[in-house]
Amino acid sequence: MLFPLEIATSTAEGPDGPRLTTHWTYAPGVLAAHDAERLLTLWCEALETLAGIPADPVHTPSDFPLVPLDQEQTDDLLARFPALSDLWPLTPLQEGFYALTQLAADDIDVYTVQLVLRLDGDLDPAALHRAAATLLERNPGLRTAFVGAGSRPVQVVLDGVEPDWAETDLRSTPAGDRTEALRALAVDERLRPFDLTAPPLLRLRLVRLGEREHALMVTNHHAILDGWSVPVLLQELLALYAAELGPAELPPARRPFKDFLIWHAAQDRRAAESAWREALAGVTEPTLLAPADPDRRPVLSDRIEHRLDEELRGRLQALARGADVTINTVVQFAWALLLARHTGRDDVVLGATVSGRPPEIDGVETMTGLFINTLPVRVDLREPGTVRQALIRLQREQAALSAHQHLGLADVQRIAGAGELFDTLMVFENYYIDGEGLRRAERSGELAVTGSDQTDATHYPLTLVVVPGGHLILEYRPDLFTPEQARALVQRLTHLLTELGSRPDTPVHRLQALPPGERRRILDDWNPDPRPHPDRTLPDLFAEAAGRDPGAPAVVCGARTLSFGDVSARAARLAHELIARGVGPEDLVALMLPRTEEMLISILAVHQAGAAYLPLDPDYPAERLAFMLEDAAPALLLTTTALAGRTEHPATVRLDDPATAATIAARPGQPPTDADRLRPLRPENPAYLIYTSGSTGTPKGVVITHRGVVNLFHSHRRALYEPVVERTGRTRLHVGHAWSFSFDASWQPQLWLFHGHCVHVLAEDIQRDPEQLHRYLRAKAIDFIEVAPTVLAQLEQAGLTEGGTCPLPLLGVGGEAVPDSQWARLRELPGTDVVNLYGPTEGTVDAMVAHVRDSDSQLIGRPVDNARVHLLDAGLRPVPPGVPGEMYLAGAGLARGYRERAALTAERFVADPFAADGSRLYRTGDLARWTEDGAVEFLGRVDDQVKIRGFRIEPGEIETVAAAHPDVSRAVVTAREDGGVRRLVAYGVPRPGSAPDPVALRAWLAERLPAHLVPAAVVLLEALPMTANAKLDRGRLPAPDFGAAVGGREPVGERETAVCAAMAQVLALPGVGADDDFFALGGDSIVTVRLTGVLRADGWEVAPRDVFRHRTAAGLATGLRRQDGSAPADG
Repeated sequence: MLFPLEIATSTAEGPDGPRLTTHWTYAPGVLAAHDAERLLTLWCEALETLAGIPADPVHTPSDFPLVPLDQEQTDDLLARFPALSDLWPLTPLQEGFYALTQLAADDIDVYTVQLVLRLDGDLDPAALHRAAATLLERNPGLRTAFVGAGSRPVQVVLDGVEPDWAETDLRSTPAGDRTEALRALAVDERLRPFDLTAPPLLRLRLVRLGEREHALMVTNHHAILDGWSVPVLLQELLALYAAELGPAELPPARRPFKDFLIWHAAQDRRAAESAWREALAGVTEPTLLAPADPDRRPVLSDRIEHRLDEELRGRLQALARGADVTINTVVQFAWALLLARHTGRDDVVLGATVSGRPPEIDGVETMTGLFINTLPVRVDLREPGTVRQALIRLQREQAALSAHQHLGLADVQRIAGAGELFDTLMVFENYYIDGEGLRRAERSGELAVTGSDQTDATHYPLTLVVVPGGHLILEYRPDLFTPEQARALVQRLTHLLTELGSRPDTPVHRLQALPPGERRRILDDWNPDPRPHPDRTLPDLFAEAAGRDPGAPAVVCGARTLSFGDVSARAARLAHELIARGVGPEDLVALMLPRTEEMLISILAVHQAGAAYLPLDPDYPAERLAFMLEDAAPALLLTTTALAGRTEHPATVRLDDPATAATIAARPGQPPTDADRLRPLRPENPAYLIYTSGSTGTPKGVVITHRGVVNLFHSHRRALYEPVVERTGRTRLHVGHAWSFSFDASWQPQLWLFHGHCVHVLAEDIQRDPEQLHRYLRAKAIDFIEVAPTVLAQLEQAGLTEGGTCPLPLLGVGGEAVPDSQWARLRELPGTDVVNLYGPTEGTVDAMVAHVRDSDSQLIGRPVDNARVHLLDAGLRPVPPGVPGEMYLAGAGLARGYRERAALTAERFVADPFAADGSRLYRTGDLARWTEDGAVEFLGRVDDQVKIRGFRIEPGEIETVAAAHPDVSRAVVTAREDGGVRRLVAYGVPRPGSAPDPVALRAWLAERLPAHLVPAAVVLLEALPMTANAKLDRGRLPAPDFGAAVGGREPVGERETAVCAAMAQVLALPGVGADDDFFALGGDSIVTVRLTGVLRADGWEVAPRDVFRHRTAAGLATGLRRQDGSAPADG
């Protein structure tokens, strides 16, 4: 011994609480035995005296080993909650619920759960009330308050909490109205929010419906109980009620929820993080069925219920047994397939609720509290194999993670680094219910539970609840999904489950999400029935039009007007000359002519000779012209003396050469027939070859046949020409031709010629000047013109729609997407039918037509006659309505292919899996989706998508908004990766004479775009860098200076300093600038709540919504106030 007397004391938990144990050791040679005993007696008397002095309990942080608090924080909690008996940490899901409740503020708290029990018997309300009080005494988890303490919330366990009890008597309500009255009471209870700082977070309302009929409403916040726990508690409540009435024994005490928290704190966090990092490696974006919106307000869900038939349930059980997997795995896989088919992805993530009850805790099945956890389930469908093999793989992957399901969702998502990983949740209700114990409790209290109705919800847009016995419940947000859409999802899921059960050895990629009826509606009903049209050629059509009234005006160009007879004769003479020079069907004639009536006459002449024409724009670079002539190898080049020097061809015909003109003038004025042609002209022969840009930089020549153009003529005649003739009462209309002849859209006005109307070939100075074009349209009483939406916007500014009216009875837009704002203006024009005409060159000018008046927003409409459209995913499977898919075209308008590009033709023109006649599909590369009534909405290009922080982004949307700025003439948005961080950057070219400020321009964009679409920086350039092929050279776009956009400045003043320090603390960063975006640096909803907790702990008044609203330290600091009302040092 080192001392004459050594005293060792310790405390140990006993049945009645902590017990103090002391052990005294003394040195006999120094201290006599009676002296030692006397000291011990005095010491014990002193302790008893101290214990008898009335005083508030005193706690130190060591009393609460599960929560890391200091003495000041502990004292603050004791001062706030004098009845404090213990402090617990929050489970990961509790922390999530706490964050969501804080963010909801005065909004509906969707995590208010309710169970209404129907009870039959002679019930004693007072006894049941006493039983409820005992229930709270026996279950500390029902007596907790959730409060912030430092940077993390804690659970404060309180003593002496009385039950929240109410009674309602509905016996005076007419019997027929009681059910509705009960329902109204239940709704009121559910909508009444809980104050998480004021336990109990459980309300009981006893409603008397009759002499022996009652309803017990049990309403609780999900943060204190999961679904498994509720029947366990109710069994205990009924047993306690029986004990109140008679000699029944009290139910045995259960293990407290604290034991689970102790177990949870002891788990290997590092191993769990490693397991989840491996499981989610390669996940780069979330799987979302609803649009991402961090500002979305909570709403209560609606639900669709469906019960699987007995045969299907048997098949699914047999599949599960045969693959040695659970039914839960089977349904998860089916849901993942549905997500894949709705997102166009083959690597998807869904949320799943796990029980969270570790089997190593004895008696865990009878414990109560919030054990469950929500975690991601990744289903990678890229692996080849059958349904059975995929199920086995999925179960194996989930089993490997079972030991790591204690990690919180926020932590898992941060590990993945892709933001919110999912917006759909699957709940498999496999609760343990002690049925015999519940019945025994009922009998002992002489009560019978005759029915129950449970109501809960989640904050996710879609939650699939699977109840054993084949009962499916789809909960959906009514502000995001209609009942019809929700019902369709259930039908598709049921179809996929049927496919799994019926075809377990089928390769996964062959499974279709669409039930047969819906598939038939999309493939057949939404594509028009065939409309047989005469199998003719373009010369046949023009001959008919010219023959009806040869004296009628056909072409106007400047001051010159040509009749149909004039045009026919001039075209016929040139056609005979071409035939004489050896030109016929399957040959090609290049046309490099001025923008005059001569171009139209030459096109008609080439067709009458049986050949196809190749338009050459004289303004093209010489290199481009030379390439086209070499690649297309035309038999002749028709041009003029003034233009002939632009390029060279061995067989060049100068139409204005006097000798040539004289030879042509001597030819017959009657159109040639097959008897005159070198070979017969057939509808399948080429009509024209037009070059379009290629993704590789090499232009490609598209070959279009007579059959395709003639089919389009008949379709437009029926849908456009004849209706406007009938509306105006004029059989001869005037049509403006404002397209370049090198663009296939030039056929839009040219086709009117074949119906007998007059085409005005607009000179270049008119074509390119909105003011002149507007004056011409009014002065010449033009009835129809088609222009690009950007040109139309200029015409609107010039006065075409002044006063909300337009002089044209029919107006066409095409060539690019129509902005929604412009669409809204156009649909309000009285007396003008505006049509949106869509079609790639490979689909013969127009493949689809939409009437603007038929829709509130941009559509490209429905297919033209004898065309079909399919929206398909990467596996060539039809996508459901509302789901983006790549657009494929089929039918009469399809091009032959690309001239002399067999490999490219085979790549873009693929076999049609929906046709039995060996026909083809053209892959447009455009992204679109079906509306609910079978129209098509254009979304952009498939290859334009970029991904930033988990969001799919179409740069075109941002570019459209940026280009609408009055000081910007052109804008390009791209995704850059600098320093390992991927960001959006906008590049703009200022309008002449303007000098916009990049920072102000970014702020202007932020006012018009969702946050995830706002570029991180704006860079202004004198001109965009272009390649030799006149395409944007993205590789030469300069790197931006992110310092201007991100900020990075040091904080100024007490408030900014406090916010920057708090942000850096919760984000685990060395520092945060005053202008840095908190969410761009990794903040989310849970970290936001931690941030407000840190600031509040430092004495500041702040709410989570303030962080979402202001985003930066500087913004948040402006409204920061001291809790005690004192003024900050910076005012």
